[in-house]
Amino acid sequence: MNVEDIMTTKVITCTPDTPISDVLGLMEKHKIHQLPVLSEGNKLRERGDILGIITLNKIIISEVNPSKTKANAFVQPCPRLSTDYNLKKAAKILLDANLRALPVWNGGLVGMLSEQDIMQVLQVKGSAPDYARKCLSVDENDPVAKVKRLMVYNNISRVGIIKKDKLRGIVGTLDLLPLIKRWQRFPARSAASTVAYKSKMNINMTPAGNFMHGVQTIDYESSLATAAKVLKGKDEVLLEKGGEFYIITPKDLLKIYTEEVKDQLVQIAGIDEEDDRYAVGKMYESAQEIVYDLAKSIAVMPMKIYVKKHKKQGNKIKYSVKIELPTSAGLIVATKSHKELTSGKSFGDLLTVFQHALDDIERQARKHVEMRNKPERQWEARRRVKEGY
Repeated sequence: MNVEDIMTTKVITCTPDTPISDVLGLMEKHKIHQLPVLSEGNKLRERGDILGIITLNKIIISEVNPSKTKANAFVQPCPRLSTDYNLKKAAKILLDANLRALPVWNGGLVGMLSEQDIMQVLQVKGSAPDYARKCLSVDENDPVAKVKRLMVYNNISRVGIIKKDKLRGIVGTLDLLPLIKRWQRFPARSAASTVAYKSKMNINMTPAGNFMHGVQTIDYESSLATAAKVLKGKDEVLLEKGGEFYIITPKDLLKIYTEEVKDQLVQIAGIDEEDDRYAVGKMYESAQEIVYDLAKSIAVMPMKIYVKKHKKQGNKIKYSVKIELPTSAGLIVATKSHKELTSGKSFGDLLTVFQHALDDIERQARKHVEMRNKPERQWEARRRVKEGY
């Protein structure tokens, strides 16, 4: 099954000039947490490139005035998926990007793939308690500001609400939209700025229980399949044991689903039993780290590493290494051998030759990312000139 088989084709987008108040309105209307930002217009298959993505949680914790702030203030880079990516690979990229949805690109923006899209077809095995995490929570009468602090300091999007020693609900980022809308009514800079500040503080002191939504709980000993069934229509499912509450989210199931993908993203050819196993292990480790890091800002396919051994010189074996990394920006290739570098220093051991080639791959990939983000910087420069900065 590929991305195009399950992706959402009706994509809601915005432009850098879109007010955050409008962005929030779109998120609330369509119940989404992310919004792609296009450089030109918001129609599919046009010239406009994807500048990045806006996430609701970043807006929630920023406490900006939505009516006074533009979308460009919250754009962050994101990888693009291809329509022909298999589902497991796409899920891995989505997970590594730490987002709930990613744009799908095929000569233009053709869709979005979200956690919920994958949940509709996901099949996992195992015991739910083995993968559940303790649900952080606050009392229903605690100020909602405490919920926001927990979200920021623990990098989470959901906080439980306790009422009479029972977890009665969850506050997620979408639940906090009314909080921002209420603050929007107060001016940020005016003669009434002191009143606005006090009003803002009063809003943050609103009881957290006012923002919660209901939750679904399953037996503590339930299977992951049971949890997955609930998550087809929910953002979380809870388990209870001895008065403690544990949570499972779609992202937790994606981690399980993609566990075996780790080695698939790096493939090494030309290695045999005579080679240094420590060096080979370090090659896998270093390559995987680079691929996972690059996947946060550019779509990548498995990195292929070709090792070639040359004729021995004395007791030493000389190597050459060729690395290929297919990306959404094209094929990136680097080749290094035992020959002398321009600096005059020679190198011949497998790990050193490989590291030079890997460094070259990373430099090229970073340059592609920088060039892709160049339109965003140009737009920002034009905006500053226009506004007299």
